[in-house]
Amino acid sequence: MEIADTQTELVTGLSYRNSLEKDSGMYFVLGKKQVASFWMLGMRFPIDIIWIKDGEIIGVEENAPVPSSEDIPTFSSPQVITNVLEVSAGFFQENNLKIGDKI
Repeated sequence: MEIADTQTELVTGLSYRNSLEKDSGMYFVLGKKQVASFWMLGMRFPIDIIWIKDGEIIGVEENAPVPSSEDIPTFSSPQVITNVLEVSAGFFQENNLKIGDKI
């Protein structure tokens, strides 16, 4: 996992990359508890966005789509979180993850 903990890394995330290797991803360290919103600007492949609070999965957006030129979706955490994990689409299901699992 790559760690995103600077402002630039938090804003850029996986944008503008062509792909992501299997079983890899980006772990976002938000620095404080907050409701977070992630938008898909510059994304070139679908991802799973895993919302984490204090080391526990509290939500997931599976298969967040590649945006069209007219529609750039935004995804928000279901509640206050501390971290986000972005992985290739299908990772959450393929690894039998579920809400309540510890990271």
